[in-house]
Amino acid sequence: MYPPSVCRVEEGRIVLKNGHVGLNFYFIYSGSVFVNQEDETRQGRVFSRTVATLSRGDSFGELALLQDIRRTATVSVRERCELLVVDRDVFASVCPRIFDKELAEKHAFIKGLDLFSSSYWSLEAIHALSMNSQIQEYKINKIIVGDSSLEDWIYICMFGKCQVIRVLSLKKTRPEGEQPRKESDVVLSEEILQLLASASGQSTSGEPLDRGDSKENLLSSLQLDYVRTSKV
Repeated sequence: MYPPSVCRVEEGRIVLKNGHVGLNFYFIYSGSVFVNQEDETRQGRVFSRTVATLSRGDSFGELALLQDIRRTATVSVRERCELLVVDRDVFASVCPRIFDKELAEKHAFIKGLDLFSSSYWSLEAIHALSMNSQIQEYKINKIIVGDSSLEDWIYICMFGKCQVIRVLSLKKTRPEGEQPRKESDVVLSEEILQLLASASGQSTSGEPLDRGDSKENLLSSLQLDYVRTSKV
């Protein structure tokens, strides 16, 4: 058996390719990678799409070794990586016990969810789902899925709490029938405001409109906006 080795891979390089025989298992020591899978359009055109981005502390390549199948995805380097490479013989002698424990944990958790009730899901489907799902740990305040973004994964909280925050556009709505206010850059002097107030009957004593709310009420009645400005 060979001890694990460290390899450095530059951006853009392919670490493992879909359909190839699995020879190694990988831990990411630094950097990040894309996990790409082939998909097909309704017209039959085959294209590649990114289904996951893995970074420091994540691992990949175990599925082909555990199930003795060919690679099911292509992994390419997103940014310069340092990878801890575990040979398949070392993996076969040590790692299966670790993954069997994690698989049992995922299987038990999924079976306990109403969404995946045995009334609708067969044991084979639950097992396949357990094999293809991942346990990810997120730090506090980490955004898991951004608002309005497309997402290929379903996330289920196993431990801890998550907040669902919706981004809303807070625009003031006008009551039905109310006319929109007129937009203007014209500045009205105090004398003009006083004349308008006298004409509209809002100032009968001839006293100046010193209060801001009086001016605002006057302009609102004319469907104009009152803006406070600083005198220079």
